[in-house]
Amino acid sequence: STTNGEFIDIDDYGRVSVNKRSYFLKPFSELYRDDKTVFVNERNFRYIETKSNINEFTKKYVEVFGDKAKLCICAYLTTLFSDFIFARKGKLPLINLFGPKGTGKTEQATSLQYLFGEKPDILNISSATPYASAYLMKIFVNAICVIDEYKNSIGIDKIEFIKSLYNRHGRVRGSVKEGVNVEKIPVNSMVFLCGQQMPTADVALLSRCIFISNYKDQHSQDEKDMFNKFQDYCKEGHSNITNDIIQYRSLIENEWQDAFIQTEKDLKNMLTESDSRLIENNAIILATFRVLEKAINVDFTYEEMLHLSVASITEQMNILQSSNELAGFWSTLVYMQDRGLIKDGDHFIIKHPVEEDLLTEVEGSTIEQHYTWTPYKTVLYIKWDGLYQLFAEQAVKIRQAEILPENSLKYYMKHSLAFIGTKKSMRFGTKVTTAMAFDYDKLHIEMITDDNKKPDYKNDLPF
Repeated sequence: STTNGEFIDIDDYGRVSVNKRSYFLKPFSELYRDDKTVFVNERNFRYIETKSNINEFTKKYVEVFGDKAKLCICAYLTTLFSDFIFARKGKLPLINLFGPKGTGKTEQATSLQYLFGEKPDILNISSATPYASAYLMKIFVNAICVIDEYKNSIGIDKIEFIKSLYNRHGRVRGSVKEGVNVEKIPVNSMVFLCGQQMPTADVALLSRCIFISNYKDQHSQDEKDMFNKFQDYCKEGHSNITNDIIQYRSLIENEWQDAFIQTEKDLKNMLTESDSRLIENNAIILATFRVLEKAINVDFTYEEMLHLSVASITEQMNILQSSNELAGFWSTLVYMQDRGLIKDGDHFIIKHPVEEDLLTEVEGSTIEQHYTWTPYKTVLYIKWDGLYQLFAEQAVKIRQAEILPENSLKYYMKHSLAFIGTKKSMRFGTKVTTAMAFDYDKLHIEMITDDNKKPDYKNDLPF
């Protein structure tokens, strides 16, 4: 326990007195010390004294994970006072770290957990029950809970559960406690949601997130070495940094609300069109940094964070506007492939090139750009001519809803995150025509068969 910056240790039985109140911490009592089956995660949540400070940690963190990681630092700072902030707003954004395998997205989240002691277990949402998930978020107050392996196919119940974390609704279950029929499991942690798929299964979930994309999955040896050194550094445990920062709670309580109002205005002034919820989400974590900037020592400023947030919001808005339409197109494409309505080689081609020449638009001009990939890039080429008509016919049957006009859908596709460029000449069946090229791994669809499977490649990335 800490009070006024001073650490107060517990006795052998897990007891500690703070401000004339006594507490019993079971995980650290010798009564349970030899039992390795209980309080496994709770024992990781502890004070560790090192010589590190917030400036040193953030500098290393940003060097490894890039500028967008500064938003994660703002989220971490918000976490430390999330009970107070949630009481004011009634909501807290989920931090969504999304990207292909090898981008380090999960490590970007779990590295921050070492600021609370040793790293606890990661919550795999695909295999965990909602009750087990909620319980993990209950036991740690003003801390970070990492939900990993998010997929749009996890099911409606789990997606609804994740959405509910935005308002900290938690779970309600039957209880055998005396005089209690229903027990509510509160949410006390701030959530980092990680996965290879962006949460587009429900637009309402995506709008509850601060979207931090990660796409760099190829790393130099120096970058790998720096990552490994940072992981070793994290494992030392740096909860003394958290202890230093929580001493500023009175500053947050006095200034956060006014800082939030001004930060929200700043973002609105910089964004001509945007979703109000996205602005509010970002304003919540930026306001915390705005208040603490004068008290802590880091190598970036509020103004810099404003611009990072604007870029993040703009990217997320583009995804929100097109996600439903594009998700419908790609899912229909997979449906047509499964039923033999479109064929590999006639309507689409999947290849794994190490280099490619593609037409791309740069500042309004179309140029031919040479791409080189190491070891290769899985690319989906589609022949647009005639494909839209097939898609429209099936989409109406499947979805029984209006679909976007051809030009609008093509525009969204060309401005999607997966679009690479246009190949000037490619043979589909007996016809040679242009082809739209997409980064297959960013589409999160299953169209690879034995005929177009990836080449063997040993993945020796450190993460």
